[in-house]
Parts: sequence; structure tokens; C-alpha cells
Amino acid sequence: MRALLALLLLAAQAAQPAPAGVVVIDHLILGIADLDRGIAEFEAKTGVRPVFGGVHPGRGTQNALASLGGGAYIEILAPNPKEENPAQPIDGLKALTTLTPVGWAAGTTDMFALQARLQGREIRHGAAMPGSRALPDGSRLQWSTVGIQQPAHDWMPFFIRWADPAKHPSLTTPAGCRLESLLIEHPNPDPLTHVFSTVQLKVPVRTSDRSRMTIVLECPKGRVTWR
Repeated sequence: MRALLALLLLAAQAAQPAPAGVVVIDHLILGIADLDRGIAEFEAKTGVRPVFGGVHPGRGTQNALASLGGGAYIEILAPNPKEENPAQPIDGLKALTTLTPVGWAAGTTDMFALQARLQGREIRHGAAMPGSRALPDGSRLQWSTVGIQQPAHDWMPFFIRWADPAKHPSLTTPAGCRLESLLIEHPNPDPLTHVFSTVQLKVPVRTSDRSRMTIVLECPKGRVTWR
């Protein structure tokens, strides 16, 4: 799971920009071995067909996206068969025959404020890393991300800031679903609760003998659960 997470370094509702420093759920990632199969599964269960997003050169992956409204979206992540030797391992994705939660991102409008909160709290993070991909209209979608290095945890999110909030995928991808709930269960939730408390991220974490994320969506075909 950690190798897989390292890989990841209703009309559409207008997302109101969060106040500076506020941290919210940005996107949830469902992994699968085949992108077309993942798109078909999501559409069959929800009634919403995700749109192809793009490829991630060097990482060996591609994605499809669907809005959850309110500034959040779903990313379906799968291997890119056209990239034979990616720099990062994708064996975990190749083993998934059905859509499965594999990771997630928390969003902020102020990465500097976020990093300042993390300082002095026994939390080590990496440098902000830029990212981008081409859009169909020829423009580029740009962002920066920060990953938590310590404490380590299977379900630790990475943090993302979008250069242009107007191009956020929640505003530009097929709508109809919304996030009803997100729950993380793990035998050792302490690293997550420490980081969440530090950045004031409101995501429930429960002590359990299993490690899993449960995503519940309300969609045109009703309530859908992935875990």
C-alpha cells in the first residue's frame, strides 16, 4: 500500500475558495488495473460517466475524473499501457480487478500557511513539488503538492494547491455525485489524528483491526460505497 500511495506523490456546484490556510478534502483516488473497466464500473454503479483526464509521464499511470461538487472530485487511477517502464512501481494497481480506494489528497489555498502549521509538531514534510498536465483546449492544469514523510501511515493524504481554482477538476468534470462520507479505519490511527489535528482537517478516523478507507457517494443511481 505504501508503494502505491507513493505513486500518487446535480450540476457541478461552484466551489467557493476556502479561506487561507483551511484544509479540506480535495480528491479521492480509486485504483484499478484497467482505466476503461474502471470508467464503466463507476458509470454502472453511479449513473455518472467519468471523463478521461490525462496521463502521468514517468509514473506509468493515467486517470479519469468525476466531480463530487463542493470543491471535491473522484480520480480513477490506472496503469498507462503505453508506458512500459515507469520510474515508480505500479504493481499494486495492476492487481486491482475492481475500483478500490488507494489514496487521497487534501487541498489548501495557502501552502505556506499549511507548512507553517506543520513546523515544530514532530511532522516532517517534503518540499512543494510542481505538477501539471495539458488540457484539451491547449492550456495547462497546474498544481503543487506536499507529502508527509513522518509520521508515516498507509492512509496519509498528500496536500495540493491548485494554481488556478477556476480550473479545479470539480468544476470541469461530469457532475451528479456528491461525497456523503469518508471514513478511515486502522489499527494505529494516531499518526493520522495528529496530522489532521495539526492542520484542522475534519476527517473521521477509527481504531480497527483492519486498514481501509470507506467512501460513500450519493449519486443519480442512489448511494454507492467503495472500501
